[in-house]
Amino acid sequence: MSYKHNFEFCLADSIGNSGLASAKFEKLMECATESINKLADKSHSDTQSLFGLVRTCEDLETLETIAEQYCEFFDHVIVLGTGGSSLGGQALTALAPIPRPKEVAARPTLHFMANIDPDSFERLFQKIEAERTGFLVISKSGSTAETMAQFIYCMDVFRK
Repeated sequence: MSYKHNFEFCLADSIGNSGLASAKFEKLMECATESINKLADKSHSDTQSLFGLVRTCEDLETLETIAEQYCEFFDHVIVLGTGGSSLGGQALTALAPIPRPKEVAARPTLHFMANIDPDSFERLFQKIEAERTGFLVISKSGSTAETMAQFIYCMDVFRK
């Protein structure tokens, strides 16, 4: 999936004085390029870097199997996580190509729950069938209190 960012309407040349000056933008791009090059150089060292992770594909086969099972068994998937753990998935979902109607029917509906507000969960639970709902729990650290609270709450509700 490719991504193209159009920043034209952030520049003063396009929108006037409230926009970013082209010279300032060019300077920022130089700084960003230096930072990206430093990160790229790190990927050649013994430590696993950000760029190294992007090229890692060993887990994709396992994840594809899990995704196929989710498509087969679930009509809804509730994604639990806060901050970047939730926003990353939301961004990828927004960037994904719009599926054709046949493809939509074969996919579960994703519900991103990025907070611990019980009212939001209750509204969602009233619309879905527990037996046809899966969960994807995301915590980069593995110990995020809010994410664990979300999961415990959901498990309590779904066990009833």
